[in-house]
Amino acid sequence: MPGKRKRNELVISELLLTGTANGRGKPLSAVTAAKLKIQSSTYAESAKELSPSPSLEPSPSDVEPEDSGENSHEDRQNVQLCTWRYEKRNIVADNSQHLIITLDKNKTIAFVGSYAFVVLKGAINISGANVVANPRLKERAQWHHVCAPSTHPIPIVRGLDDSNEIKFRSSDLQTPLSNNPLFADIWRPERTGFRRTFLFVAESGADPLKRPIVPELAPDDWTRQIEDFAGSSSTIMITGSSSSGKSIFARRLLNRYLAGYGRTVPALPSVCYLDLDPSRPEYSPHGQISLVVVRAINLGPSFMHPTAVPRHGAIHETVRAHPFPMGDSQNYLNHFISCVEDLFRAYGTLKQQHRALPLIVRVPSWFSSTNFGLLLRVITYIKPQFLVRLGDLPDDDEVGIRHGEALQALAARLRFSVHQLSGQGQPDVSSRTEEELRSMQMLSYFHSTGTHHEFSTDPVCQMVPWELHYEESKYNQQASIGFLMLCEWIKPSHIMTALNGAIVQIMETEDLAIQQLYGKLSRTKKFRIPYLEKGSNGVVEPLNPRTSRLVCTAILRGWDPDKRVAQVIVPSTHEALIQDLNPKKTVVVFGCCEYPQWAYTENVYREVEGKVNTKVLAESNSQPLPPWVATTSSVKEMAFLNISRRVRKFQQ
Repeated sequence: MPGKRKRNELVISELLLTGTANGRGKPLSAVTAAKLKIQSSTYAESAKELSPSPSLEPSPSDVEPEDSGENSHEDRQNVQLCTWRYEKRNIVADNSQHLIITLDKNKTIAFVGSYAFVVLKGAINISGANVVANPRLKERAQWHHVCAPSTHPIPIVRGLDDSNEIKFRSSDLQTPLSNNPLFADIWRPERTGFRRTFLFVAESGADPLKRPIVPELAPDDWTRQIEDFAGSSSTIMITGSSSSGKSIFARRLLNRYLAGYGRTVPALPSVCYLDLDPSRPEYSPHGQISLVVVRAINLGPSFMHPTAVPRHGAIHETVRAHPFPMGDSQNYLNHFISCVEDLFRAYGTLKQQHRALPLIVRVPSWFSSTNFGLLLRVITYIKPQFLVRLGDLPDDDEVGIRHGEALQALAARLRFSVHQLSGQGQPDVSSRTEEELRSMQMLSYFHSTGTHHEFSTDPVCQMVPWELHYEESKYNQQASIGFLMLCEWIKPSHIMTALNGAIVQIMETEDLAIQQLYGKLSRTKKFRIPYLEKGSNGVVEPLNPRTSRLVCTAILRGWDPDKRVAQVIVPSTHEALIQDLNPKKTVVVFGCCEYPQWAYTENVYREVEGKVNTKVLAESNSQPLPPWVATTSSVKEMAFLNISRRVRKFQQ
């Protein structure tokens, strides 16, 4: 595509080393970057939690438990994970690579780490998927791979027949970036002395690292309802408050459809998954809502399958997707409805081709609180056969009762059934925050190689960037229409600084009115960056979902103002899509995603891997750090007044 090319040589990102694309500018100080971020806040309520100057503060899992000097784990409740016990009568074979066990009916077993299993006799259930033995194939039958990190509820294997025999072996799947503190100490502990990639843990207190491990719970009413749903290819919408278990319920229902149960209920080849939660999507990075066709059971956290490419026949295939701001939703509620309508129309087209194609719709938590009216609008348009409402309602919850009455009235009018089910029933005790979990998924997205469960270990700053020419020159065509801000309005003079090192989304539009703006948009005064103007309501009008689609998420790693170039890092899984884009149909969107703080520190951790403990690195000032990165001690000093600070003026 003219005006867009990939750099010929592999280079270390000048953005991460110098703070500018050509290396001539001085690095941004942490204070300067923080000041700009406040002025151009992308998210109305979450901006105070974000900082473009991430500290190299290690997570609690980076510190040896015996050396931490804290006893918080002693006060933590000991949670039973399974009922199977490591006894001779329950073990058929046990060595450094595999474990063969017998499992009685309704007995359960759990492992931390990654592993593969095959059922040799009987049948088992794991995360809603029923897996039955094939006596003729035995160990030549299909192996199922499970990823069970300590950051998420641990999948439980439960026996279904009177006597079951299962073989577990070490997994050959690659886990993403164990050298990064975000992923440190979430798998099988390295100090256990075993070579297997998984560790049997009967209760959370037996974990060598004393991590807050919890099992994946499924209340009895969940199991009964999922069995009823699996009997037909229906549209099922799942709603509930935060931590009620929407993601787990959706996963178990999806697995039940895809696994079937012997000859009684045959397995379906695919299920459609309409993910309307831009903050915690299952098959994509955050900042978007999407319709995905899923063709394989899900036995791992979302960061193990962070990308679904729009390629027919892929294990996870994105049909359509649209960017949506994660924290500034109030300005774009009508746009959200338009996106939902477009995604559901895409499902309707697939349904005509494959009649037995169920749809699982997962809605965000804020539907149940601040935007209940929006939920009613979505239900009215989609008209699901079943609505699942997760969470127990207290008798004095007047708002919840009124919402329930409104749902029942709407159900009577549209003729669908409402099912009030129990919540997940366990506290949120993950060792990672919500922001860290989103960072882990975004990091996995950029490191995904396209091969199932394989990830590159090279830092993103070492990836070869694409050069998008944002203004036509004698030798290059302009590569896109311009930049569109789905956030609070940013002064044009600050656009270059605000987008430097930020997550952007590349879109394709068929809207002729937008295409006619190619080469005619307003531009920043100094660097001539084209941008779409805000409307009378103070925000930029989003692209029409019916005539546009999200192509991929990327990192704008830096600018080369002299050449009028934006350097963009695109995951290898989507590079072919970028190559084929038409410049007159391309728009770059900013404002839907958090700043990639992990990308600013990734190269530092890679350089000191195996040499310096991350806690020592966080406290030390001896290690050279890239722009926007500060040590813990430096950040603490910023909390005090009357401290001299040298800052760089913004480019005007």
